[in-house]
Amino acid sequence: MQQAYATPCVVFCEHPLSDARHVIHYLGRYSHRVAISNHRIKDISDTHATFQAKDCRDKARKKTVRLPRVEFLPIRRINPIFQEF
Repeated sequence: MQQAYATPCVVFCEHPLSDARHVIHYLGRYSHRVAISNHRIKDISDTHATFQAKDCRDKARKKTVRLPRVEFLPIRRINPIFQEF
């Protein structure tokens, strides 16, 4: 527990939302985001999908990720944009 308290952190807080309209607007910004946009997808074959991702553990460097198609499929089902692939 002491190790957790020793780690510096930054807390981000916003003002409370005033009414239901603001709640809907706030949630709408996040609920309709695309997980992987088309320009990040480099290749989709019968066996693998290749796309570009940001590696937060390596100073946010962009790296190419190659996944077996069965691991990429759940991402595709979530986003209707990927129905064309």
